[in-house]
Amino acid sequence: MHTLIADRLGVGDARVIGHDFGAAEAFQYAGPFPDDTARLGYLDLPLPGPAIDAPTYR
Repeated sequence: MHTLIADRLGVGDARVIGHDFGAAEAFQYAGPFPDDTARLGYLDLPLPGPAIDAPTYR
């Protein structure tokens, strides 16, 4: 994703946001590339672990 956004598109100050499983992807983009990330937003990031059912997640 970083290669596409920063290198191919030339965006050096990306605003990255993710929701649900996309939140993990947004975090994985911003973590290693803080200089290329102007802002990071994520919400409803599912907790990692084996088979978390809905009542436990809530």
